[in-house]
Amino acid sequence: MNAKKLRVYISGPISGYEDLNRPAFERAKKNLIDYGFEPVSPLDQVKPGDPEKKYLEYMVDALRLLDSCDAICMIGDWPESYGALMEYLFAAREDKQRVYLEDGTMETFKLR
Repeated sequence: MNAKKLRVYISGPISGYEDLNRPAFERAKKNLIDYGFEPVSPLDQVKPGDPEKKYLEYMVDALRLLDSCDAICMIGDWPESYGALMEYLFAAREDKQRVYLEDGTMETFKLR
């Protein structure tokens, strides 16, 4: 019998980054897969770039996606991102596991 993989939402800065910081999110996805998790990227689900859509609407969509996950993975300069901070606080409030992934190395990979 296969155990259910932990669904891990990837959170990091998006706004103001070239290509929406997609390379960092893709690296995190690969690393999480390598560690045996099911990565969930907001860039795959919540399609940024619609000029008619407000920031708040993106965040509501992202938080709904995060709510469907078991844990959150914080990447890059996430403390400098209002959106990532909101996601972190929501995950903490919902008592989700927090994962910190830096440089994709196992040594800096922690569950809290």
